[in-house]
Amino acid sequence: MKKIFTLITMMLLATMSSMATTYTVVGVKAIINGDESWNPALELNDMSSEDGNLYTLTVSGKNLEKNSTGYEWKIAEDHAWAKSYPQNGNEHLIISEDGKYDITYTLDLAANNWTAVATKVGPYEQPSEDKHYTVAGSEAAIFGTAWTPSNKDNEMEKQADGTFVFSVEGVDLAAGTVKYKVCVDYDWGESYGDPSSGDPDGNALLIIPEDGNYNVTFTFDPSTKEVSASFEKAGEAVIEKDYFVAGQEALMGVDWNPSYADNQMTENEDGTYELSFSATLTAGENYQFKVVTNGDWEQPSFGADTESGNFEFTVEEDGDYDITITFDPATEEITITLEKDTTGIGTVQSSKFNAQSNIYNLRGQRVNASTRGILIVNGKKVVVK
Repeated sequence: MKKIFTLITMMLLATMSSMATTYTVVGVKAIINGDESWNPALELNDMSSEDGNLYTLTVSGKNLEKNSTGYEWKIAEDHAWAKSYPQNGNEHLIISEDGKYDITYTLDLAANNWTAVATKVGPYEQPSEDKHYTVAGSEAAIFGTAWTPSNKDNEMEKQADGTFVFSVEGVDLAAGTVKYKVCVDYDWGESYGDPSSGDPDGNALLIIPEDGNYNVTFTFDPSTKEVSASFEKAGEAVIEKDYFVAGQEALMGVDWNPSYADNQMTENEDGTYELSFSATLTAGENYQFKVVTNGDWEQPSFGADTESGNFEFTVEEDGDYDITITFDPATEEITITLEKDTTGIGTVQSSKFNAQSNIYNLRGQRVNASTRGILIVNGKKVVVK
């Protein structure tokens, strides 16, 4: 009987051990064990714990250059990306001087805190070969493929002053934000962006103010690890665009998803875009949405002149509504028509606040100010005699 009890205990302990949560340090290979960047399944970087609350990992003897923008890392749970610390964005390990470092990573579950401390243990060892620098980013029109550090077509050329430059000419670009980083030796193991940009992943940002044909130049200074980009508009360009509606889940079916296929707008013959759908709405609830260019928050999005910047509306009665959202790219005007199943049109609202342009009849058709009858002006029913 004692042997059976011992066997059961051992089996339970083994089962509990197999069910224990695993925490793994993931990041650029310059600051982790092994030669694989951003691999949450790499057991070489599993953290250890004595109490199931405080986890640590020490990575020894890493040859690191001064990096004021920081080497990126985070901690993954159970060798997957479903949950990580931080959940959004990456942490940045700042190195103030060249050298050889031991790095200790700590995860404190009770305090919901995670840190990385680098301790210099020796001098920096100069690599035997010169490094190669490539630019990788979000815009395939510039980089050929998006986020590909191994693309040698994007290799930067060394200049007389020691900086490196990569240039492209005659690229058609839509207004919006291009994200990019400079990568070392065709890999994410060592890369440089701009943590001060506000981007959660520390990318550098290039803001394109309007659609057009551009010449773009990227510059990297290895001595300071600073990246920069400049552009010159070379001409006009017609950019094909799609528009999506993103908003609250109760309204749009998914929560603020800018590229959800069911919420893509359809182009009308007059150049406006339209999306029709049904939703169950609650009286007095503040519903919000935006129209997003190409399903990408980095490209222009359109709302209204509200504190949130979103198009906002309410309904007076609970119920099921047929909803049509119309967007005019030429004027950036958004119009919404809400038709309650039992009462016809409930309201029509627009993101423009010009009373002359926001007058509709009860069929939702825009009319001029001389029209008589029951009209909807800026979302309110009025009687014009």
